Amino acid sequence: MQSTLYCWYEGKIDKYWLIGPLKLEKLHAHPDLVQVYDFLGMTEMKALRTIANAIMTRSKVASEIDLEEAKSSKSIPRNVRSNGRTSSSGFIRNKTYPILKRFEKKVELFTGLRVTHNIEMTESPQAVSYTSLGSHYATHIDRVRKDK
Repeated sequence: MQSTLYCWYEGKIDKYWLIGPLKLEKLHAHPDLVQVYDFLGMTEMKALRTIANAIMTRSKVASEIDLEEAKSSKSIPRNVRSNGRTSSSGFIRNKTYPILKRFEKKVELFTGLRVTHNIEMTESPQAVSYTSLGSHYATHIDRVRKDK
């Protein structure tokens, strides 16, 4: 029996990728699951890490007690630290970073979807780090922004 999982270079989805094609690996057939390697170069990664490190704080989630109350009263749950999500995170709200614009353009070229900054429809890009000693992820309700 021959495997249906494989790796390939993809340069046909947009002419941008002809010189530096995407490195893809098919991990699962049903549903299709593809891993992309080296989507960002080392210089791009370093620039994004520098921005992210300056804004990251301990991640918060919506309070489960307040979530139940919010269902009936339409109040906004408090944001609390969680034992189930011990990451650090931050939203990159400044859209003027050149690296962020390049990253978003690459996402558009790869996915065919338009990246928008309509504050009513989208949230800012989020950086998350689970690299601290003992950091882990567990199912949780994301924190709720008060301005939404």
